[in-house]
Amino acid sequence: MTRRLTRGRVLLTVVVLLAFAALVVLTLGATRTDRPLDPDSPGPSGARALSAVLQEHDVQVEVVRTIDGLEDADVDAETTVVVSATEMLSPGHAERVPALSRGAARLVLLEASPLVLERADVPVTVGPGTGGSIPADCTGAPSLAAGIVRHGDEVEAPSLLYSPARGTRVGRCFDADDSGAEGSALVVVPEHARQPETVLLAATTTLSNRDITDADHAGLGVRLLGASDRLVWYSPSLADLAADEEHVAPPRWLVPAMTLLGMVIVLVAVQQGRRLGPLTPEKLPVVVHSVETTRSRAALYRRAGDRARAARVLRAATDARVRARLGLSERGHPQSVVAAAASASGLSPGDVHDRLFGPPPGTDATLIQLAHRLTALEEGVRTP
Repeated sequence: MTRRLTRGRVLLTVVVLLAFAALVVLTLGATRTDRPLDPDSPGPSGARALSAVLQEHDVQVEVVRTIDGLEDADVDAETTVVVSATEMLSPGHAERVPALSRGAARLVLLEASPLVLERADVPVTVGPGTGGSIPADCTGAPSLAAGIVRHGDEVEAPSLLYSPARGTRVGRCFDADDSGAEGSALVVVPEHARQPETVLLAATTTLSNRDITDADHAGLGVRLLGASDRLVWYSPSLADLAADEEHVAPPRWLVPAMTLLGMVIVLVAVQQGRRLGPLTPEKLPVVVHSVETTRSRAALYRRAGDRARAARVLRAATDARVRARLGLSERGHPQSVVAAAASASGLSPGDVHDRLFGPPPGTDATLIQLAHRLTALEEGVRTP
């Protein structure tokens, strides 16, 4: 039994350790490609399809995942910079993006949030998207979007709509005509001293792997991101977010560490846990002294205050012993017991009847007195 138990513990320990090793490999070794519009993600919300198409069009796609990587990318006039996964872009890094992209031919912000637009100093507000198909119909300064949008292009159900500040010179395309939504799916802000031409696109439902083949999304994506021979695709990572002193994110090792701690606790519990041993049989019958039973039952009756039941038990026991002493049947009439006991003990029949079959005692003192009288009756029967 001990050998079998030890073998089972060893097997369980090995299984848990293997499971932990697999979890660590998956957590630390896997490439983070699960974010929307990630150029390495093959999932429905990723953008690997667009990245592959751009490379087929001889566009050099360089993916960076940190703000330092963007700074080291040597952006020049033959480079387009695109920023996706803006939910992972910290406020401090959002401020640095326009400056680091200043020398680029174009800066593209995909699915830019209000915080990113504010920190990047882009005079545009964000509103909810709309359903249905929206034609190009560029307005404002349509020449700004001439190389991006073609007449007759359409997009399906943009996730966001952008509204430029009043008086701002911008190009707007894919304007929503829904009464419940206002804005454009694509906005082009001209270059100025602090940043290059900046394009905002509601891209989650436009450039993702799931939606790239709908409407004119593929052509729009290639023209927008493939205008230059080189594309620097900045997709911020969790580590990049944690590196910003203004935004403290949990370290990457936190989840594996907590998992390891939990498994260690389980292993310690398995190792220290003690299995109950086999049942020890007890020799039967078990001898219980009558006095112990009597005292226990008396304590129960006393706690319950049931004097009537206690009196019945005492009288029944005395009746049984008297019958056995006098050789009477257990089913004999009570009067025969009374007559025989009175004759044997010298007591009157009325007294014997009162002791054996009288009314229940009303107090503890009466119950004690009855017990003494029954004992005296048994003694009288034994020694007439």
